[in-house]
Amino acid sequence: MAASAAALGLSAALFAGPVWAQNNEAPSARSGPRNLFDFGLWQATQDHRVLAGVRDTTFNGGLGEPFSLENDLGLRRKNQITTFGYTRLIGAAWHVSADHLKSDRSSTATTPRSLLIFGSTVPAGTTVRSDTGFSYYSVAGGLALLQRGDTEFGVRFGGGSVRDRLSYKLPNASYDSRLSNYDLLPLLGLFFSARPLATLHVEARADYLREQSSRSTHLRVGLRWQPSPHVGLEAAYWRLGGTSTPDDDIYGGNEEVRYKLSGPRIALRLAF
Repeated sequence: MAASAAALGLSAALFAGPVWAQNNEAPSARSGPRNLFDFGLWQATQDHRVLAGVRDTTFNGGLGEPFSLENDLGLRRKNQITTFGYTRLIGAAWHVSADHLKSDRSSTATTPRSLLIFGSTVPAGTTVRSDTGFSYYSVAGGLALLQRGDTEFGVRFGGGSVRDRLSYKLPNASYDSRLSNYDLLPLLGLFFSARPLATLHVEARADYLREQSSRSTHLRVGLRWQPSPHVGLEAAYWRLGGTSTPDDDIYGGNEEVRYKLSGPRIALRLAF
């Protein structure tokens, strides 16, 4: 029922948006360059938790106790992440955007407590070498449903992917153990933009991605100083969090990953 209502609302939005745009002048914000490139540096605080159950071929081993990649495996919590974004303004009300970010961390640390991983106990004081990678991609189209001067409010729809990888090696192991995940998720979201001053822009976006047991939420809000139509500087707050059930290897298993990244981001906007 909820899915039908959402589909009906989205269909109405797709019909009403162009009609509104045809009956109203395009905002002056769209009279400038239409290709927008964002290059950012995100000072993210990361919190990754993993529940790794018993490995067997039945996938019925259950989940173990959660362990933290930061607190238990020694991976750094604060990380500088490079972000890239591209937006193409189309007509009076549409846009297409793509975003990408990636984080890689590695560490060799001693476990502060006993851990249960894949049904095996890792005693406290064990030296563990670990390496992890996390990346997020999204591609979406946007439609401004309401336009008033330099203010826009609308919907976004598209898709995204989350990749999460963890490999670790215990002192007595001859190989690295791995958890890997790759989710392709449909995306629905909202966006808002306004220009309260001649050179100051306010932008906000909320994207929600979900498919079966995996879900992700990406929130961002920021201020951009735009001294010229071609160059701008943005300060924003980003938050990306979610839950995923990783793919596993031939040994089978039962895992769950919960991730959260949040913090300030600065970005350079170039427009052509």
